[in-house]
Amino acid sequence: MQQIKIQPIFNQAAPSVWHSFAHIHFQANSYGSVYDSEYIDNWRRTCIAAHQVHSTQLSAAFGAYIGATMVGFIQIGGDKSVAYIDALHVLPKYQRHGIGRALLTAGEQAVYNYCDTVFVVSSNNGEPFYRANKYKYLIPGGCLYYKQISCDPKEFVTPIFYCDHALTRSFKMLDPNFNPDVVNKDARPIFAYFVSPAVIGGYITQSPDGKGCVMNACSELCAPDTEQKLRMAYQAYMCAR
Repeated sequence: MQQIKIQPIFNQAAPSVWHSFAHIHFQANSYGSVYDSEYIDNWRRTCIAAHQVHSTQLSAAFGAYIGATMVGFIQIGGDKSVAYIDALHVLPKYQRHGIGRALLTAGEQAVYNYCDTVFVVSSNNGEPFYRANKYKYLIPGGCLYYKQISCDPKEFVTPIFYCDHALTRSFKMLDPNFNPDVVNKDARPIFAYFVSPAVIGGYITQSPDGKGCVMNACSELCAPDTEQKLRMAYQAYMCAR
């Protein structure tokens, strides 16, 4: 199988995104549905709504790509101390190759700075997958599962989908001029390098004119290859668009 790349989706309202989501969801969960204009429009409205709320709460998404083709995706949102997986689907021909697990891992890491528990409602078909990934029944025999998430204490790079007050403070400790509107209103691509789960050592984001990028990193906090890791994450995302 060709190499699969997991990439963040900062703008779920883009037509190419909701068309891909609709196609993948239908192929993975047809259940007698009809793939018509109404089906596609439901996904259009769902994705636009998910994009619109990102200014006030966490709304994240990742896609699994082979080249420029999306073959799987996850949508995950959160408020206060909990997150909810809204959707996680992989095209049937690419299932059982670790793609779902990779998407789930990316989603969990993305919400770690906001939430400590992730919930998901799953059908019986999805039960083995979530149980294998350490999700537990909220009520035995029910369809609601949860997982208390933790993050590798080592340094890591992650996309930022929403800046709450705590995360904004972390950014401002590095860069006093940091404006959370870069994320919450402009939805510009941004990747942060965490020295520890609560300390940001550097970040990279798209420049205001959209023609380049802006880097800010603290040499006292970061490893020598920090800027390289941030640039690689940013360039990988830009190439996958």
